[in-house]
Amino acid sequence: MRAVARYSLLAVALAIIAVTAVASAGANAALIGSKQEQQIGAQAAAQIESRYGLYTNPSWNRYVQAMGRRIAAQSPRHDIAWHFKILNTGDVNAVSLPGGYIYVFRGLLNFVGRDQGMLAGVIAHEVGHVSAHHQTKMMEREFWTNAALSLLTHGRTQQLASMFSNIYDLHFSRKDEYQADELGVKYASRAGYDPYGLARFLQKLEARYGNGPSGIASYLATHPSNSARVQRVRAYAAQYAR
Repeated sequence: MRAVARYSLLAVALAIIAVTAVASAGANAALIGSKQEQQIGAQAAAQIESRYGLYTNPSWNRYVQAMGRRIAAQSPRHDIAWHFKILNTGDVNAVSLPGGYIYVFRGLLNFVGRDQGMLAGVIAHEVGHVSAHHQTKMMEREFWTNAALSLLTHGRTQQLASMFSNIYDLHFSRKDEYQADELGVKYASRAGYDPYGLARFLQKLEARYGNGPSGIASYLATHPSNSARVQRVRAYAAQYAR
């Protein structure tokens, strides 16, 4: 996902929720601990599910949940409960929230078809974000911004929290995306899936939708995608395929 020059609405919304969670835990609590992270994630998940709805096909949900649990078992994050669900939207995308809430989109399932490695690569990438604490680091960077504190004192917490339900406000840095790529390839490989699945997914995405902001796929709107990234991911795959 592309880095932005200034604070995104999502980052401010996360900061507001985090301020509330940490304040309730006491002044001496850690900035955002595992418990607070899961509380924030649960609030965000409820908003997203209310806004987009869930795809409730039993067989697809069993498939995604089994794959997700198998991949998450490779992560060092044993302090959280992982959740894997399908959003009922035709966009080709996936998203991870604080506390281990991972969503794939119904459109992503249609896009990858029978290629298990592609889906595993995308899910593992999102698991990588949570494993590397990218969401909590984002919140901590924004935690004490004047904007967040000002908005909090003006009673707009609920309003900004509701904006978090727009997943397209979520922007990780390019560095975080590359780290999630590497962790994702490692987790997918260790879980027994094709380590080249993520690279294959990115190549198929670019072939169909184009390379960069001119493409229409929502995944390209929220993730960086270019030939150099594909080569980097293939190099990770070659490393972990040994």
